[in-house]
Amino acid sequence: MARERWFGTRVVALIAVLLVCSACSEGTPPVETTDSEFSRALAQARVEGAGAQQIEALEQAERAGNATVEMVRAAARRTADCMSEAGLASRYVEHTTYSGVVVPGYEVEVLDPTDDALIESCDRLEFYWINQLYQVQPSSIEANEEFANRQEVALRACLERIGVTTDPDSTGTDLVEQALGLGESGCLADVGIDTW
Repeated sequence: MARERWFGTRVVALIAVLLVCSACSEGTPPVETTDSEFSRALAQARVEGAGAQQIEALEQAERAGNATVEMVRAAARRTADCMSEAGLASRYVEHTTYSGVVVPGYEVEVLDPTDDALIESCDRLEFYWINQLYQVQPSSIEANEEFANRQEVALRACLERIGVTTDPDSTGTDLVEQALGLGESGCLADVGIDTW
């Protein structure tokens, strides 16, 4: 019987450099980053079946204007526990992104394709919205942008080496956007940017 691993570290925006397999639902569009992102995520979670602990974390995040790594760690652990209680081999994991943002998640071994529905159910109950909100909140976006701006010189040199003309006034963030618009992920990988 084939074995497959799912990783519940949802990355909201992916570029071609790194493909992250996520057990999160494909049916709900990502939460957009705006002034009301916290209230919108909370409203969506209430309507779409988030569990009481995830709702409580979202309420706390809305009040504070920030989803903390501790909230997401707790949610990822509850998700792994939910799957383990249902008989799946699951465990808590976390990684740190290139910009220093710690991303909690879970790993689950899938032996049967019918396990997908159970994984999605646990994910939506405990993890989906708080994790997504954490990754698109301003502090996470700012960390990514600060890293990109520190890579400006190296990114510009790489783009120009492959024949891309850059504006001398462009920031590192501008250059990332330019590279993505051109479908040029090699230079992003060279400077350590694997998601955006």
